[in-house]
Amino acid sequence: MRLSGIVVIYVLSVITVFGLLLIIFADKISWHLYPQMLLFILLITAASYLVVQDSAGGTLSSASTLFYVAIYVFNPITALFVVALGYAIGNTLPRNWVAWRVLFNAAQMGTSAFLGAQAYRVLGGDISAGLGLPIFAAVAGPVTHQIMNNLFVAVLVSQVRRLPLGRTWLSFMREFVWSNLLSIPTAVLIGLLYVRVHPGFILFFLASLPFQRWATRIYLEDRNTYMRIIESLVK
Repeated sequence: MRLSGIVVIYVLSVITVFGLLLIIFADKISWHLYPQMLLFILLITAASYLVVQDSAGGTLSSASTLFYVAIYVFNPITALFVVALGYAIGNTLPRNWVAWRVLFNAAQMGTSAFLGAQAYRVLGGDISAGLGLPIFAAVAGPVTHQIMNNLFVAVLVSQVRRLPLGRTWLSFMREFVWSNLLSIPTAVLIGLLYVRVHPGFILFFLASLPFQRWATRIYLEDRNTYMRIIESLVK
């Protein structure tokens, strides 16, 4: 696919902002937590690779739960690093991967996680506080991540397909936000077990991964059936 000049500038701008964040805050990455970081990267890689194809276009994965857990347990720049690297590797595993798309996806997903983690902490979020953690912060972090993720993608899609940005963004929000935010309780539970009990409890995500893929597939099938019924009634 040949990209227009505006799209190229936009993609490069997102990647540049991501790179600047990584350089400016590199000294704040929690390298002393490298075993946990590596575990998150491997899990995000697996979840990003095991996607469910959406007949309406694009793919859905269970990686959003891990993004939210990373927002809770890591500082913003560490969350950016593990989310971006894991997502990038997961996107390069398929044989038909495209370099610019992998870089853009990793950059916008990492930046969205960075902003989500910032919002979580600014609002007083602290997963180590146990069940007394601020509920508003626990929701605001993932919501910020999802809003920014949808915005980054909506700008790209609106430019490539010549669609109104506002309508495209609202369409993405309506399509993906609520289904992804349903994973917040799971992310909070995994985060609490990770911090309060043992980091190894993040492996519970692996046990839930087949169920999450099955639930995503059922959701898409039901939605597509509903859309076919509507189309038939309209005809």
